[in-house]
Amino acid sequence: MVGFSPTTPQCPAGQTIEPSVSVPIASGTKPAATAAVLPLHAAVPGALAHCRLGHCSAEPGHRRLAAHLGLDPLLDLGMRLGEGSGAMAAVPLVAMACAGVTDVPTFAEWFGPAPE
Repeated sequence: MVGFSPTTPQCPAGQTIEPSVSVPIASGTKPAATAAVLPLHAAVPGALAHCRLGHCSAEPGHRRLAAHLGLDPLLDLGMRLGEGSGAMAAVPLVAMACAGVTDVPTFAEWFGPAPE
């Protein structure tokens, strides 16, 4: 059950409980947000293996940083708005990919059991 703060799960009595398992995030149009992971990348090689870049900003520095981190953007729309809109544009793409893996029926569910 989620309490008053949607990012802090709480049990019915209002006590804080452990948050749910996190999912990989898409970092987006904010070059500063992408730059924030640079120390982690330098300290722990491979620590960003589960991360994806939602969108690469049109800013040349962001492109160079993404290349240095080895992150290929899901989208490259040339936007430079700076409030994470590129990452938000990638959310439906990621949701569609997840649904394609988890919500697709099997051949048996579509066509019935295979003839013997």
